[in-house]
Amino acid sequence: MLELHSPILLRRHRNYTLHLSYTGLINRPHEGGLFASAYQAGEERRLIAATQMQPLDARRLLPCWDEPAWKARFRVVVLHPNGTRAISNTPQVGEEVAAQDAGGWRRSEFGETPRMAAYLLAVAITDFPYRETWVLRNETTTPTLHHRHSSIHIRLWSSPSTIEHTSHALEVAAKSLHFFEHYFHYPYPLEKLDIVGVPSLRVAAMENWGLVFCRQQNLLYTADVQTKRDRQFVTDILAHEIAHMVGGRDDARSFKYCFKK
Repeated sequence: MLELHSPILLRRHRNYTLHLSYTGLINRPHEGGLFASAYQAGEERRLIAATQMQPLDARRLLPCWDEPAWKARFRVVVLHPNGTRAISNTPQVGEEVAAQDAGGWRRSEFGETPRMAAYLLAVAITDFPYRETWVLRNETTTPTLHHRHSSIHIRLWSSPSTIEHTSHALEVAAKSLHFFEHYFHYPYPLEKLDIVGVPSLRVAAMENWGLVFCRQQNLLYTADVQTKRDRQFVTDILAHEIAHMVGGRDDARSFKYCFKK
């Protein structure tokens, strides 16, 4: 619980801006918030950082009203080590070398998010490679949203030793996004979709808006080695999460309704 004291009298029907300085922890995967996840690259043990906010852990990352009924627009800036990439809900709009005293770090800035609940905010920092594709926007969807881009950029990130086994997952992601735009007759509201295979994740997958996290093993399929059931499992996971991307949860007023299956 946070208690705030104002040096001035706050008047009704006026807007005020609150600036807070705060620190947080990098947790273990089962704890949520911002956490570290390890993987092997040959003989070397490496780490990636990712977030898991659902259901009540956005407050571990930043001070916020951590309820679906309270929504905001977020502007994210990440300082991360040289040799890594930062990813968030929206496209990156700028990157530069951090201040000299930052010791070999980079500063990545991301565009403002749509109005959304805090549990959908997401960040990843990784040195993973990615595969990519583009999906043409469905021209038959209701023109309630206007986009500068005629296609949606999809990237799928996975560790160097597993990236070659993600072809099926990337194909499913592209086909699902196109299908659900047509099915719901409503356009995907963002310019891009990133999907990151996280080595250790406490849930099977998480539908962060524009940045889906999956357990890495749930993205992998090798034809002629694995079964049709394995292939269907990858399909089901991604189709489920991407349905959230287009169907939306903007009207969810509480976690009772937000997470009801």
